[in-house]
Amino acid sequence: MASMIVAGATGAIGRTVVQMAIRQPSIHHVVALTRTANTAASNYEALFGIVIAGEAGSTDSGGAGSHRETGKGDSVSRDNTVTVTPEEAAKIKPITLDWEEFTQLWVTKRNGASTASSRANSGAAGAASVAMADPMERYRGIFSGHTYAAMCLGTTRKDAGSAKNFIRCDYDYVIAFTEAVLTYSAPAGLSPGTAFVHHIGDEGVSKQAHAQEGMGNELEELVTVDNDAAQSSGTLRAFCQVSSSHANSSSWFLYTKTKGVADESTVERVYRHNNKLAAAAATLTPVNLLLLQPGLLERHGKSRLNEKIAKLIMSSIPVEICGAAIVSACKHSPMHKSVPSAATTSSAEVVKHDEAEEMQAKREDSHATATWKEPLGKPYVATKVLRKAGVPCKEPLPHIYEATNSTIKDLASRLTA
Repeated sequence: MASMIVAGATGAIGRTVVQMAIRQPSIHHVVALTRTANTAASNYEALFGIVIAGEAGSTDSGGAGSHRETGKGDSVSRDNTVTVTPEEAAKIKPITLDWEEFTQLWVTKRNGASTASSRANSGAAGAASVAMADPMERYRGIFSGHTYAAMCLGTTRKDAGSAKNFIRCDYDYVIAFTEAVLTYSAPAGLSPGTAFVHHIGDEGVSKQAHAQEGMGNELEELVTVDNDAAQSSGTLRAFCQVSSSHANSSSWFLYTKTKGVADESTVERVYRHNNKLAAAAATLTPVNLLLLQPGLLERHGKSRLNEKIAKLIMSSIPVEICGAAIVSACKHSPMHKSVPSAATTSSAEVVKHDEAEEMQAKREDSHATATWKEPLGKPYVATKVLRKAGVPCKEPLPHIYEATNSTIKDLASRLTA
């Protein structure tokens, strides 16, 4: 059963990802992260633009994709609200997440990883005590067991209140989410922080010294694949991140620069994960990464003033198309044998898992095999900054893609409910 986790699930693009993901037969759970405290099903319309067929106030027959009128007689925009079946709505697992609290705890966990490891070896009773007191155990449950991940979190400098707050949301929170998903769901887990040039709290300033130290420990990392994977479900197959057109870490503009640095931070983590598997000849699944770089977003009444003006002279793309592209990219990621964590799964169960996954995929789409062979987008070519982290430049990186408006539209067209 495929599970998807969505960051920014109540945002312009995130809510469309939730809407479309729950209508896919192969996706059985959608963990929707939101800052909102009221996550009751009665609040799904406000959160995700979802009306549950048959509930009070719903006046249609409840077909997936249908829309309804409000009790006050005002028409809900066909682009803002969809009606789904109770079974589809039941797939949503909304979770209230304080991003600042989580990110601070995550940094503490990363910085104190070696200390936690030594405590875990002090005895079974001691380890159990530490686990019970560890606030990260809640996050392990949130970020573990996912087949797909979508980072749709984002704001603007104006909405954030300052450049610092904007960077905190669109850069630091993105790294924390990426690292947590890789740690608890990716086949090889997450590499040590010393392997990367971008870190939470550095405001996008690369740290060459950290990268060099990480490169020096390459051989040690190769023999720790099994250890890193031990705490992971090993299920992650695709990771999608919403960026922006013209995203560039060298840009003079805060928005595009921050998006560019956030892209680099995710690329280096996914690349290191996949490269570690290849170097260790591990029979585990590489993670496919897609960076969506849409132009101006059509939000259907929610567009910001500067976006409305810019759309008069620049190309735009509906948020629904972006959401459909994300779900499509996840479903149609190049097929690999998916191997769950060896620590908890027998070889017989692995074979059974793979066969079930392949059969489900074939049932969904008669052209699935051909579609999987199509690229998710333009192969990503690393920037010079990432060379510090040992990422090769001037050549396409395997399993890592970027998609602009035309490719996003093509991906969306492949989606079949």
